[in-house]
Amino acid sequence: MSSPSDPVSSVLIAGASESLSGLATADGIDLVRGSASEQADQTWTVVAYATQAAITSLQNSGIDVTVLADPATLQARWDTVQGQVE
Repeated sequence: MSSPSDPVSSVLIAGASESLSGLATADGIDLVRGSASEQADQTWTVVAYATQAAITSLQNSGIDVTVLADPATLQARWDTVQGQVE
């Protein structure tokens, strides 16, 4: 089980709709609502924030996961935004 302080990456998850059906309730995954998109080959993609444990679990299940931004990059982005609003 992940904790609120587990670092997350921004990821693109891709696969058949059947293999992605449990993502909304999966531990360590926070889907970006509205980002799901059906591809020409009938697979689906969705953007999410995911812990490393969740990424590994998805990959071990045969689901394609592409890291868009690792935890350090996300933190740097948040630090920049926070600095702009202070």
